[in-house]
Amino acid sequence: MVKESKYSMAIRYFCPTQAHGAKAKSKVEESLVCKFLLPRLNGNCYEGNFKSGEFSGFGKMTFAANHPFLKSYTGHFDENQFHGWGELWHLNDEEYKGEFKNGKKHGNGQMVYATTGNAEFVSYRGQWEEDEFNGIGALV
Repeated sequence: MVKESKYSMAIRYFCPTQAHGAKAKSKVEESLVCKFLLPRLNGNCYEGNFKSGEFSGFGKMTFAANHPFLKSYTGHFDENQFHGWGELWHLNDEEYKGEFKNGKKHGNGQMVYATTGNAEFVSYRGQWEEDEFNGIGALV
């Protein structure tokens, strides 16, 4: 089944109760866990909660092999963006575990960086705002 969405324009999704064009019968079914394949977004795959045509609640986004720097995200979504607590993995094995707001690192979290050569630090734990270190934190 293909559903139009402002996020992907064409989302192929697989939901047991919504197969073969069936309509959601209740608010509970409207936010069921589904699997999505996003063909117009280079094959990224989303598995998780879906509400009113958008990724919402807990889910996992696995990025296609040709994505330039992201591997996967597991956590909360709101209006198709990372929002709330989540874990983001990069292709170079860097990972961030913490809070997001509107798709950006925001709040408390820890970023563990890939260690290469004589790096000055390998992680930052503390406060973030708009994807930047901000507030109390420590570079280790």
